[in-house]
Amino acid sequence: MLRGRTIFNNAPGGPFLSIMHFVTASAPPTSADATLVVSRMAAFWAALAPGMTLLAWTAQGDVEVINPATGDLVDVVSAAPSSSSGSDATERLPFLCQGIINWRTSEFVDGRRVQGHTNVPGPCSAGDIDGVPTTGYQTRLNTAGAILIGGSGVQLAVWQRPRIATLTLPARVGSVHTVTSFVSRGRWGVLRSRRN
Repeated sequence: MLRGRTIFNNAPGGPFLSIMHFVTASAPPTSADATLVVSRMAAFWAALAPGMTLLAWTAQGDVEVINPATGDLVDVVSAAPSSSSGSDATERLPFLCQGIINWRTSEFVDGRRVQGHTNVPGPCSAGDIDGVPTTGYQTRLNTAGAILIGGSGVQLAVWQRPRIATLTLPARVGSVHTVTSFVSRGRWGVLRSRRN
């Protein structure tokens, strides 16, 4: 499994970090896979840029190779990083307010569908009408989502993290699941915490 990172550099309280996981048929993954991951993430953020405040972002060139069963870092493959920024100069909404894309897989673990999501930082007043995203903003989310799950070589995935046994839950090894579809939310999400 490949882990790509995008850093948003000039955000208040930042930097922000967005992590995405991908799968590839290459064994072991190569720098060509890293190039695909970086270019896919860069195209995703570029499609969102017209509705994003003037946040500078960089899709990092070092792509981590992770053992999905354990979460251990096993290698790093490199590509050229890609940088750009949002371009919406209208008043930004509070940074807690974010667009949301939900990623869906066709697989189930522990009786539940494996799903993930991506928070899209930096929406502006031009993308908001009466406290919900405009149709134009949602169109951008849908265009970006299609870019991220489309193409060949690497596929967007959701990582089901490993779990140690507790008093009520058995241990579980981690697993990785290819995204098959997505839904953009018709309301703003609120980012309550950030994890590295």
